[in-house]
Amino acid sequence: MSATNQPKSGAIAEPRKPYHHGDLRRAIIASATRRARHSGERAIVLREIAAEIGVSATAAYRHFTNRAELVDIVASRGIEEMAESMRTSLVLDAGVAAESESERAGLAAWADVRNACRAYVKFAIDEPQWNRMISETGGTSPVVREAADKLIAALRKPAEKGVPSGVFRAEISDTETLEIWSSLLGMSMISALGFIGEGKDVDRIWDVLDAQLQRVIGPILLTEKGRELVAEQKPFPAGALSDLTDWL
Repeated sequence: MSATNQPKSGAIAEPRKPYHHGDLRRAIIASATRRARHSGERAIVLREIAAEIGVSATAAYRHFTNRAELVDIVASRGIEEMAESMRTSLVLDAGVAAESESERAGLAAWADVRNACRAYVKFAIDEPQWNRMISETGGTSPVVREAADKLIAALRKPAEKGVPSGVFRAEISDTETLEIWSSLLGMSMISALGFIGEGKDVDRIWDVLDAQLQRVIGPILLTEKGRELVAEQKPFPAGALSDLTDWL
Protein backbone atom coordinates (compact mmCIF):
# COMPACT_ATOMS: atom_id res chain seq x y z
CA MET A 1 0.00 0.00 0.00
CA SER A 2 1.41 3.41 -0.91
CA ALA A 3 1.94 6.05 1.72
CA THR A 4 -0.77 8.18 0.18
CA ASN A 5 -3.36 5.39 0.60
CA GLN A 6 -2.60 4.54 4.21
CA PRO A 7 -5.05 5.84 6.82
CA LYS A 8 -3.57 8.57 8.96
CA SER A 9 -3.42 8.09 12.69
CA GLY A 10 -6.27 9.92 14.38
CA ALA A 11 -8.11 10.51 11.11
CA ILE A 12 -11.77 11.42 11.43
CA ALA A 13 -14.11 8.53 10.61
CA GLU A 14 -16.13 8.78 7.45
CA PRO A 15 -19.56 10.34 8.04
CA ARG A 16 -22.53 8.03 8.14
CA LYS A 17 -24.50 7.58 4.98
CA PRO A 18 -27.59 9.78 4.98
CA TYR A 19 -30.83 8.22 6.19
CA HIS A 20 -33.73 7.79 3.83
CA HIS A 21 -36.75 9.79 4.98
CA GLY A 22 -38.66 6.88 6.52
CA ASP A 23 -35.53 5.33 8.01
CA LEU A 24 -34.61 8.51 9.88
CA ARG A 25 -38.10 8.88 11.31
CA ARG A 26 -38.02 5.27 12.51
CA ALA A 27 -34.55 5.76 14.01
CA ILE A 28 -35.72 8.84 15.91
CA ILE A 29 -38.79 7.04 17.26
CA ALA A 30 -36.71 4.02 18.29
CA SER A 31 -34.22 6.23 20.14
CA ALA A 32 -37.00 8.23 21.81
CA THR A 33 -38.67 4.99 22.91
CA ARG A 34 -35.46 3.65 24.47
CA ARG A 35 -34.97 6.91 26.31
CA ALA A 36 -38.56 7.01 27.58
CA ARG A 37 -38.37 3.43 28.86
CA HIS A 38 -35.23 4.26 30.81
CA SER A 39 -35.85 7.80 32.03
CA GLY A 40 -39.39 8.84 31.14
CA GLU A 41 -40.76 11.62 28.98
CA ARG A 42 -38.14 14.19 30.05
CA ALA A 43 -35.48 12.15 28.22
CA ILE A 44 -37.13 12.75 24.84
CA VAL A 45 -34.93 15.61 23.67
CA LEU A 46 -34.77 15.81 19.88
CA ARG A 47 -31.45 17.64 19.86
CA GLU A 48 -29.83 14.85 21.89
CA ILE A 49 -31.52 12.15 19.82
CA ALA A 50 -30.23 13.75 16.63
CA ALA A 51 -26.67 13.76 17.98
CA GLU A 52 -27.04 10.14 19.10
CA ILE A 53 -28.02 8.88 15.66
CA GLY A 54 -25.64 11.18 13.80
CA VAL A 55 -27.87 13.74 12.08
CA SER A 56 -28.45 17.44 12.53
CA ALA A 57 -31.14 18.69 14.87
CA THR A 58 -32.74 20.42 11.89
CA ALA A 59 -33.03 17.11 10.05
CA ALA A 60 -34.64 15.49 13.10
CA TYR A 61 -37.16 18.29 13.66
CA ARG A 62 -38.22 18.08 10.03
CA HIS A 63 -39.95 14.73 10.67
CA PHE A 64 -42.35 15.88 13.40
CA THR A 65 -44.74 18.78 13.81
CA ASN A 66 -43.39 19.34 17.30
CA ARG A 67 -42.02 17.44 20.28
CA ALA A 68 -45.54 16.60 21.45
CA GLU A 69 -46.10 14.54 18.31
CA LEU A 70 -43.05 12.41 19.08
CA VAL A 71 -44.12 12.01 22.71
CA ASP A 72 -47.56 10.84 21.59
CA ILE A 73 -46.02 8.28 19.23
CA VAL A 74 -43.79 6.87 21.97
CA ALA A 75 -46.73 6.73 24.40
CA SER A 76 -48.88 4.97 21.79
CA ARG A 77 -46.17 2.34 21.33
CA GLY A 78 -46.21 1.69 25.05
CA ILE A 79 -49.98 1.26 25.02
CA GLU A 80 -49.70 -1.15 22.08
CA GLU A 81 -47.02 -3.15 23.92
CA MET A 82 -49.29 -3.35 26.94
CA ALA A 83 -52.20 -4.52 24.78
CA GLU A 84 -50.01 -7.16 23.16
CA SER A 85 -48.87 -8.45 26.56
CA MET A 86 -52.54 -8.78 27.52
CA ARG A 87 -53.36 -10.70 24.34
CA THR A 88 -50.44 -13.10 24.73
CA SER A 89 -51.34 -13.79 28.38
CA LEU A 90 -54.55 -15.59 27.41
CA VAL A 91 -54.55 -19.32 28.05
CA LEU A 92 -57.88 -20.03 26.33
CA ASP A 93 -59.72 -22.82 28.11
CA ALA A 94 -56.76 -24.60 29.72
CA GLY A 95 -57.61 -26.87 32.62
CA VAL A 96 -60.88 -25.41 33.92
CA ALA A 97 -63.49 -27.95 35.02
CA ALA A 98 -67.21 -27.37 35.62
CA GLU A 99 -70.53 -29.21 35.66
CA SER A 100 -71.42 -28.19 32.12
CA GLU A 101 -69.58 -27.16 28.98
CA SER A 102 -71.07 -23.67 29.10
CA GLU A 103 -69.98 -23.16 32.70
CA ARG A 104 -66.50 -24.43 31.86
CA ALA A 105 -66.26 -21.98 28.97
CA GLY A 106 -67.43 -19.15 31.20
CA LEU A 107 -64.92 -19.93 33.93
CA ALA A 108 -62.14 -20.25 31.35
CA ALA A 109 -63.06 -16.79 30.08
CA TRP A 110 -62.96 -15.45 33.65
CA ALA A 111 -59.51 -16.97 34.14
CA ASP A 112 -58.38 -15.11 31.04
CA VAL A 113 -59.86 -11.84 32.30
CA ARG A 114 -57.61 -12.34 35.31
CA ASN A 115 -54.68 -13.14 33.03
CA ALA A 116 -55.20 -9.97 31.00
CA CYS A 117 -55.45 -7.85 34.15
CA ARG A 118 -52.33 -9.46 35.56
CA ALA A 119 -50.45 -8.76 32.33
CA TYR A 120 -51.52 -5.11 32.51
CA VAL A 121 -50.19 -4.73 36.05
CA LYS A 122 -47.01 -6.67 35.25
CA PHE A 123 -46.25 -4.35 32.34
CA ALA A 124 -46.60 -1.34 34.63
CA ILE A 125 -44.15 -2.82 37.13
CA ASP A 126 -41.68 -3.94 34.46
CA GLU A 127 -41.83 -0.58 32.63
CA PRO A 128 -42.43 2.05 35.35
CA GLN A 129 -41.12 5.03 33.37
CA TRP A 130 -42.94 4.11 30.19
CA ASN A 131 -46.13 3.38 32.11
CA ARG A 132 -45.97 6.72 33.90
CA MET A 133 -45.53 8.44 30.56
CA ILE A 134 -48.54 6.58 29.15
CA SER A 135 -50.63 7.59 32.15
CA GLU A 136 -49.70 11.26 31.80
CA THR A 137 -50.16 11.52 28.02
CA GLY A 138 -53.47 13.01 26.96
CA GLY A 139 -55.94 11.01 24.90
CA THR A 140 -56.67 13.71 22.34
CA SER A 141 -54.00 12.59 19.87
CA PRO A 142 -55.34 10.26 17.13
CA VAL A 143 -52.32 7.96 17.44
CA VAL A 144 -52.85 7.61 21.20
CA ARG A 145 -56.58 7.05 20.75
CA GLU A 146 -55.93 4.33 18.18
CA ALA A 147 -53.55 2.56 20.57
CA ALA A 148 -56.05 2.93 23.41
CA ASP A 149 -58.70 1.24 21.25
CA LYS A 150 -56.35 -1.75 20.90
CA LEU A 151 -55.92 -1.88 24.66
CA ILE A 152 -59.67 -1.78 25.23
CA ALA A 153 -60.13 -4.54 22.64
CA ALA A 154 -57.56 -6.68 24.47
CA LEU A 155 -59.48 -6.10 27.70
CA ARG A 156 -62.83 -6.94 26.12
CA LYS A 157 -61.71 -10.05 24.21
CA PRO A 158 -61.87 -12.68 27.01
CA ALA A 159 -65.10 -11.19 28.35
CA GLU A 160 -66.76 -11.39 24.93
CA LYS A 161 -65.63 -15.00 24.66
CA GLY A 162 -67.59 -15.78 27.82
CA VAL A 163 -70.90 -14.23 26.72
CA PRO A 164 -72.38 -17.37 25.06
CA SER A 165 -71.96 -19.25 28.34
CA GLY A 166 -74.29 -16.89 30.16
CA VAL A 167 -71.52 -16.12 32.64
CA PHE A 168 -70.67 -12.72 31.11
CA ARG A 169 -72.99 -9.84 30.27
CA ALA A 170 -73.58 -9.31 26.57
CA GLU A 171 -73.49 -5.51 26.69
CA ILE A 172 -70.76 -3.54 28.44
CA SER A 173 -71.02 0.21 27.98
CA ASP A 174 -68.09 2.45 27.14
CA THR A 175 -68.45 4.03 30.57
CA GLU A 176 -68.19 0.63 32.25
CA THR A 177 -65.14 -0.24 30.15
CA LEU A 178 -63.48 3.01 31.22
CA GLU A 179 -64.36 2.21 34.83
CA ILE A 180 -62.48 -1.09 34.52
CA TRP A 181 -59.55 0.60 32.81
CA SER A 182 -59.34 3.32 35.45
CA SER A 183 -59.33 0.75 38.25
CA LEU A 184 -56.49 -1.14 36.56
CA LEU A 185 -54.61 2.09 35.93
CA GLY A 186 -54.75 3.02 39.61
CA MET A 187 -53.77 -0.48 40.66
CA SER A 188 -50.85 -0.57 38.25
CA MET A 189 -49.56 2.84 39.32
CA ILE A 190 -49.47 2.11 43.04
CA SER A 191 -47.95 -1.32 42.33
CA ALA A 192 -45.21 0.23 40.18
CA LEU A 193 -44.52 2.81 42.90
CA GLY A 194 -44.07 0.05 45.48
CA PHE A 195 -47.07 0.82 47.68
CA ILE A 196 -48.33 -2.78 47.54
CA GLY A 197 -45.99 -5.03 49.46
CA GLU A 198 -42.25 -4.56 49.41
CA GLY A 199 -40.59 -4.50 46.00
CA LYS A 200 -42.05 -7.02 43.59
CA ASP A 201 -44.12 -8.94 46.14
CA VAL A 202 -46.09 -10.82 43.51
CA ASP A 203 -48.37 -12.70 45.93
CA ARG A 204 -49.44 -9.49 47.66
CA ILE A 205 -49.99 -7.73 44.33
CA TRP A 206 -52.14 -10.58 42.99
CA ASP A 207 -54.16 -10.68 46.23
CA VAL A 208 -55.02 -7.01 45.83
CA LEU A 209 -55.80 -7.49 42.14
CA ASP A 210 -58.09 -10.44 42.92
CA ALA A 211 -59.96 -8.27 45.42
CA GLN A 212 -60.34 -5.63 42.73
CA LEU A 213 -61.61 -8.25 40.29
CA GLN A 214 -64.17 -9.42 42.83
CA ARG A 215 -65.41 -6.00 43.93
CA VAL A 216 -65.08 -3.81 40.84
CA ILE A 217 -64.42 -5.69 37.62
CA GLY A 218 -66.49 -8.82 38.23
CA PRO A 219 -69.74 -6.98 39.04
CA ILE A 220 -69.38 -5.05 35.77
CA LEU A 221 -68.57 -8.00 33.51
CA LEU A 222 -70.45 -10.92 35.04
CA THR A 223 -74.12 -11.87 35.07
CA GLU A 224 -75.76 -12.89 38.33
CA LYS A 225 -75.17 -16.51 37.30
CA GLY A 226 -71.55 -15.68 36.56
CA ARG A 227 -70.98 -14.01 39.92
CA GLU A 228 -72.39 -17.03 41.72
CA LEU A 229 -70.31 -19.43 39.64
CA VAL A 230 -67.10 -17.49 40.20
CA ALA A 231 -67.79 -17.23 43.93
CA GLU A 232 -68.14 -21.02 44.12
CA GLN A 233 -65.06 -21.71 42.01
CA LYS A 234 -62.21 -23.50 43.73
CA PRO A 235 -58.68 -22.25 43.02
CA PHE A 236 -57.91 -22.51 39.33
CA PRO A 237 -55.80 -25.53 38.38
CA ALA A 238 -52.24 -25.21 37.15
CA GLY A 239 -52.23 -23.95 33.58
CA ALA A 240 -55.45 -21.97 33.80
CA LEU A 241 -53.62 -18.81 34.83
CA SER A 242 -50.62 -17.42 32.99
CA ASP A 243 -47.26 -17.79 34.69
CA LEU A 244 -46.27 -14.16 35.18
CA THR A 245 -43.75 -14.67 37.97
CA ASP A 246 -40.60 -14.68 35.83
CA TRP A 247 -39.85 -11.11 36.87
CA LEU A 248 -39.27 -11.96 40.54
